[in-house]
Amino acid sequence: VLFFVFVIAEQNFSENSFFKISSFPVLSWLGKISYGLYLFHMAAITIIISLFSNSADNLILKLALSLALSIIISQLSYSYFEKYFLEIKKKF
Repeated sequence: VLFFVFVIAEQNFSENSFFKISSFPVLSWLGKISYGLYLFHMAAITIIISLFSNSADNLILKLALSLALSIIISQLSYSYFEKYFLEIKKKF
């Protein structure tokens, strides 16, 4: 637990960090939509499995499609739903 406390504190307060996550745009973007990823990943997996239920092989393809669908749904959720509430939150 102390290790994670150190990592979070180091990312927030250190200007000359060894590994700054904010310098990687893809990681920053995934962090922005991470709530949607958490919320919708199981639905995306269920959709992909139900679409490709006949083929038992191609597990890697199913995993990749599930990840892609999760990211798409999460981005849509952030753009059209979450961003609105984040703007409202700033007013309070």
